[in-house]
This record gives sequence, C-alpha cells and structure tokens, in this order.
Amino acid sequence: MMRIRTETPYEVQSEQYREEAEAYIAHERLVEQARLAHKEHLQWDLLAWFSRLENRSFEMLHAVERRIHGLIMWVLHWFVRPQIPPNGGTAL
Repeated sequence: MMRIRTETPYEVQSEQYREEAEAYIAHERLVEQARLAHKEHLQWDLLAWFSRLENRSFEMLHAVERRIHGLIMWVLHWFVRPQIPPNGGTAL
C-alpha cells in the first residue's frame, strides 16, 4: 500500500517563506552589484574629469608662460636697445 504525503499548512507556508527569502537575497545581490558598478562608473567619471582638469590647467599654464615670455621679449625689444659702438662698430 502506498502512502500519500500530505503537507501541512505550516510546511506550505515555510516553503513559501523560503522561496521569498531566496528571491529577496538574489534581488539584494543584484542591487549590490548595480551599486558597485555605479560606484565604479562614478570613479571613472571623476578620474576623467580630473584628467581633463589637469590637461586644461597645463594648457592654461603654458598659455600664461607664452604670454609672459612675449611680454619679456617686447620689453627687451623696446627698452633694452643694443649699444652702437663708436665708428659704427668698426673699431676693434
């Protein structure tokens, strides 16, 4: 004679709770993976932003350096004239 196993309402309910808990844990793992991926993406965005800022600041520094060099050359050209020696530079 074969016995038929019948589940009690408690066993059915505990099985449902177990499935819900597994689904919740799986969902939390996905949420954590998404959170970590978003955090990594933000870190890469910050790194790219700082890299662009560094490049921009280097370009600005180079532009200032060129302007200062141009100003110095202009001052030297207009205010520091070479002295012309007597006899038009033919004297030794």
